[in-house]
Amino acid sequence: MASSARTHLFAGVTIPDTPLITKALEYTRLHSSDFAFNHVQRSMLFGFIIADKIPELASRDREVHAIAALMHDIGWDPTGELISEDKRFEVDGADAARNFLKKEAPDWDKHRLQLVWDAIALHTTGTIVFYKEPEVVACAYGIWADFQGPDRVQGGLLTWDEHNKVVAELPRMELMKNLKGIMLHFCHTKAATTYDNTVGEWGDKPHLSACAYARNIPTMSAASTPNGLSRKRKDISDDGFEPAVKRLRIHEAEDDPAPPPPPEEPQSEEEEEIYVPRTRQEAPPEGFDDLYLDTINRSVLDFDFEKLCSISLSNINVYACLVCGKYYQGRGPKSHAYFHALEVGHHVYINMQTQKVYVLPEGYEVKNKSLDDIKFVSDPTYTKEQVMALDREAKTAWTLLGKEYTPGFVGMNNIKENDYFNVIIQALSHVPPLRNYFLQTSFASSPELAKRLSILIRKIWNPRAFKSHVSPHELLQEISLKSNKKFTLTNQSDPVDFLSWFLNNLHLALGGSKTKPGSSIIQSIFQGKLKVESQAITAKADAGDRLRFEEAAEVTSSISRFLFLTLDLPSAPLFQDELERNIIPQVPLTSILSKYDGLRAQEHLNQRKRYRLLHPLPPYLLLHVKRFSTNKFVSERNPTIVTFDARNLDLSPYVEPNPAFAQPGEPIWYDLVANVVHEAVRGREDSVEGESDKRTWKVQVRDRGTEEWFQVQDLFVEKTQKELLDLGESYLQVWERRRDPKG
Repeated sequence: MASSARTHLFAGVTIPDTPLITKALEYTRLHSSDFAFNHVQRSMLFGFIIADKIPELASRDREVHAIAALMHDIGWDPTGELISEDKRFEVDGADAARNFLKKEAPDWDKHRLQLVWDAIALHTTGTIVFYKEPEVVACAYGIWADFQGPDRVQGGLLTWDEHNKVVAELPRMELMKNLKGIMLHFCHTKAATTYDNTVGEWGDKPHLSACAYARNIPTMSAASTPNGLSRKRKDISDDGFEPAVKRLRIHEAEDDPAPPPPPEEPQSEEEEEIYVPRTRQEAPPEGFDDLYLDTINRSVLDFDFEKLCSISLSNINVYACLVCGKYYQGRGPKSHAYFHALEVGHHVYINMQTQKVYVLPEGYEVKNKSLDDIKFVSDPTYTKEQVMALDREAKTAWTLLGKEYTPGFVGMNNIKENDYFNVIIQALSHVPPLRNYFLQTSFASSPELAKRLSILIRKIWNPRAFKSHVSPHELLQEISLKSNKKFTLTNQSDPVDFLSWFLNNLHLALGGSKTKPGSSIIQSIFQGKLKVESQAITAKADAGDRLRFEEAAEVTSSISRFLFLTLDLPSAPLFQDELERNIIPQVPLTSILSKYDGLRAQEHLNQRKRYRLLHPLPPYLLLHVKRFSTNKFVSERNPTIVTFDARNLDLSPYVEPNPAFAQPGEPIWYDLVANVVHEAVRGREDSVEGESDKRTWKVQVRDRGTEEWFQVQDLFVEKTQKELLDLGESYLQVWERRRDPKG
């Protein structure tokens, strides 16, 4: 395959663009540190630049070349999943790539699979790799060019201009410094796999690579050398050729020079035994595993923020330092957590995925019940009995500082302009079926949206929290990414717009169908049915050339499904009172609900429509009071107050009778669960925006255990009276259908 049907230009290089290459890139990202991920991409680009200038390589399979180059160093996997105990890292990477391709590209033949395997397994063995097939050679050219720089590529096949364009897009990120840590790690952990490749140049006593042993030890018996190899101390091997790693030593580009090779130390003429380093995972003697636990500082721990390494910004294999609260990647030698332990003296870390606690740099796991409170705060879990008891009794809890709070009624941090998000999450977390589902269900294999919402709801209801508020940062980051930055923590948005987007995307994240109703818990809780009757209106001129509107005789009827109902407010008064103030009108909730009684007509363009609710009504009804309208010039707010009783909202007048669900005239009672309120804050006269109103949001939620009401506005939580709920500008309400109509 000489070329791919689709290509794209990156850093001035034309490369193939196929779904399989995209999947390989994503897989490589999961199993690469940041510097390695940039390195493999540069290697691919350099390989295409060089190979496209060599006629003998023009007929190569470009997809094979790209995938082999991108995956050639997944044997460095920082997660450890792809690293074996007894194979060279090149073979680990080649095996992992072949397994990936067998799964993702079942139509690939054995020849293409073998080309990828050879290109990865042999890329450090210069004595072999440059005599292989064009795909393998092209891949090696790119990899070696990333270390050697343009000056060492023969024939000027890579210019400095081409090189610098690629590096500008994919910075080197101290490649040689990071590479040294990886190579030394392999010398420490599996020296027998470091012969006849670039790893052989690394290692220091007593952690020598196999090549280092061959050069430094005068005589060694076959039984005492790695893999039974017998080598005398000389620079030329027994078969007469100079070791590839010495003849083809790789160097970093001029802007990041390679360190000098390790100096040879004088050795005795006697045979030297191979040093086997003590495993780091060895636990201390019994009774001493609680060392360093007294250094843990619970007051600085905050597990609400996105789990990103504070050094590399990677989200893979992240640990939290229990002394300073910062996140670091990895816990092995040369990892950021390991260096933090050595440099600062912070020794206790928790894995944010497994909740296991380790002491570094020693590396042993700590199994101590005194750490259970930290694990619970990081990832709260609940039994079925605990969940069922949430609404039956009032619970009071205390933070680390002794501040009293009620689980479920905690503040939420407004990082900048995310109060529109806070009120929606607070309201949804008080819908019992939805709350219970996210408290009890495991979302380990679910999309990030569902997983992060579950964590946030579990923290809102945490009875053992270290502080009386939570931060939605982690969930907001995922929402910002998934909505293409439509909803962010830095820009104000409409809560109902966000709710609509959030419920639909959450429905899909939970496995819901776009066509099958009730296919997720979201639709089971909130979705209802609506009958819409439409009648066409036509405009005609009569004999006197006057315009007349005529209704069509035919009335069409259709069934629509909804997640929330929009209620229209009457127009605000245009005239002021005698004090030159605008009168704020009031309207009962039942009055604006009459839109759905099937009698009142609504005119939309050339259609006259009537709406009627249908049985069965949803267990929880979302009502949106439409307050904002926008024309070509300005956005207007309707300040009309909606009055209501928090209990005993009867929806039977708005539902088409159906004896299968309710007897005619029988009331259908709903009780208020949450009330989202808009509050306009007038800006200062000397501000840039003048006297424009700023939108802020708060939510009122009911404590089912005590029937008390709490008002939550960002971090501020206070009790309020039920009689005061309708004094604000209600914008969104959550109503719960009463199970017992007589209750």
